[in-house]
Amino acid sequence: MPNKTSFIDSPSGKIKVGCRNGGPSFWPCIGDYPLYDRFLYELMSSDHIRNSFYINQLHQTSNKIVVDIGTGANAHWAIASIQSGATHVYAIEADSQACESARKLVTNLGLSNLITVIQGFSTEVTLPQKANICITEIFGEIASGEGVTSYIRDAKMRLLTADATIIPQFCLTRFAPVSIPNELFESPAFDIDALPYVESIFGFSGGPFDLRLSLENFSHNYELFSEPGIFEDIDLCSPLEDGVNRTTTVEISKTGEINGILCWLCFRDPHDQSIALDIRDGLTNWNPVFFPLWDAPLSVERNDRLALTIDRTLNCDGCHPDYHLACTVTDCLGNNRCPPASFSSPFTSKIFRKSGFYQRLFPNS
Repeated sequence: MPNKTSFIDSPSGKIKVGCRNGGPSFWPCIGDYPLYDRFLYELMSSDHIRNSFYINQLHQTSNKIVVDIGTGANAHWAIASIQSGATHVYAIEADSQACESARKLVTNLGLSNLITVIQGFSTEVTLPQKANICITEIFGEIASGEGVTSYIRDAKMRLLTADATIIPQFCLTRFAPVSIPNELFESPAFDIDALPYVESIFGFSGGPFDLRLSLENFSHNYELFSEPGIFEDIDLCSPLEDGVNRTTTVEISKTGEINGILCWLCFRDPHDQSIALDIRDGLTNWNPVFFPLWDAPLSVERNDRLALTIDRTLNCDGCHPDYHLACTVTDCLGNNRCPPASFSSPFTSKIFRKSGFYQRLFPNS
């Protein structure tokens, strides 16, 4: 599909961005930033796969005090918890407009005596009583991307009883080496509808940078080159750490060319730890994340091994994570297929157009 071009304003001036409307394209990882609008809230409310996963766990709220962190404009899970028998819900929302919308909705439904809507970040509010249940959707397209470990650790210390249940409790991010369509890799493009969000993230960050990218309209228009590896695996009821450094290895399953790492969100069943929701199995509002570790496609052969080191550190905002990746690909004899690759994906940064991929995504005006 031919590219169009558009321009976005940034503190650095006009930046030309390619736009591909309708086919596979890139979006920024919007959910990691406080940029939710009515359009995004409606998308989440209409996400039947995502919502079914939560609904199946709401029976646990019966006769319990619930705190809903990040309730949103529709107070979706606060209302659903009351419908499932919760005795009271404290619905926390940082965005003032979303909070006001949630408050009006709760009032119109006659639930003001059962749902208390509180404006602020959960780390900055107090509750009149501790909750038995915490429900939240603050999961990025990489599970920890929205800062869920920071927020839940604080909630466990101040807002929840010692035996509180968290819904959902188990989240993980899988990864695999990937080959995306060559046209999308060689001429990367944002969907036209993504451009306002790109500009908003740049405004939030104080300038343009090599922001984290998700794949929209991906369907299965790509090839994975290994069985899924574990990028991160989080039990929200266990001790939570901001910093994680781990190396994991996957075996290349076929000969061909890879051009990056694909990461995607999953949730485990709270009973048997099996995968209850994998976003690759159906269309949800969570998209997979693409990390372009190489500037050009890398030739690999079956039985090669890819070792990925994931270093997750806390951003200077004290909440959101930065991800730093290091990768080696070796053949069956242990010889390097290419020089070791590295890639950083911070929450905010001043680094812009560092790699060939990002120079193609953000060509000079």
